[in-house]
Amino acid sequence: VFESVIAWGNGTDTRNSLGDQSGLHIDETTAGVVRHATLFGNGTYGYQQGTGTSTGTNVILAGNRSYGARAVVGTLTLSYADIYGNATGTTTTASGGTVNATNGLTSAPLFVGGASPDTTQEFKLLPSSALRRTGLDLNLGNIQDNGNRAFAHPPSIGAWEAASGDIATA
Repeated sequence: VFESVIAWGNGTDTRNSLGDQSGLHIDETTAGVVRHATLFGNGTYGYQQGTGTSTGTNVILAGNRSYGARAVVGTLTLSYADIYGNATGTTTTASGGTVNATNGLTSAPLFVGGASPDTTQEFKLLPSSALRRTGLDLNLGNIQDNGNRAFAHPPSIGAWEAASGDIATA
């Protein structure tokens, strides 16, 4: 299980013979679970599923240099994912892979760091972001965001929770 993950600007994934530069690459025969992730500005895909299956809930897949998500052979299920502004498109498949997406959004995330955040703090959402408190409440207790704060009910989409008193600029 991956929770409150931020991955941006990643280079070559050495486990991938194709040299893909994904923010997150899961290639397991057991089910992978990703909750509250921000995968932004990576070399190819924000989220890539190899063999097996994985689910991504309350994730931001934005600004990646190819697609937001890709499934190769396996199955990737996304719910409450914001897939926005990826250079080639939203999702793609290869070699019989499958991507299933439900309750998705296509909104600019509106990060505190603007269009090119470069620190984890800059991936917080502005008060005007459509992703604040619009995620799926997973009823798993107090899952912590990237800053060790509990997610609200309903939670925000991405790795940071929108908290009262959050500043509007970095």
